[in-house]
Amino acid sequence: MNFSIKTNEYYSKWIGLDGILNEEFKGVKFIYSSERNKIQNGYIQQFDILIYYQSDRIIFSYGDKSLEQIDKVKQQIKRLVTLDYLKKKNTCNTMTFLLKTTQNAKIQNG
Repeated sequence: MNFSIKTNEYYSKWIGLDGILNEEFKGVKFIYSSERNKIQNGYIQQFDILIYYQSDRIIFSYGDKSLEQIDKVKQQIKRLVTLDYLKKKNTCNTMTFLLKTTQNAKIQNG
């Protein structure tokens, strides 16, 4: 018996998409799950958002109460992932881009 696969199957059900943790992918995924709208056995309230983190991937499982906020979260994650990627490239063009982005943000924010 492969306990890693079984454990991933269990947590995949909590996330709301069977087998998601046994799939090979890196990065961030957002999954709508009706499970986030229910109070799970043994708990006194529902989990509106469940975030599962591993070293190379993050999964956001969300329900109806989080629909309005999830687009904001997606935009923030996209921005952070993009900047992190650019920082890791460590080239002159990347540094120029980051400086311009930082200067523009300061100008826009006063």
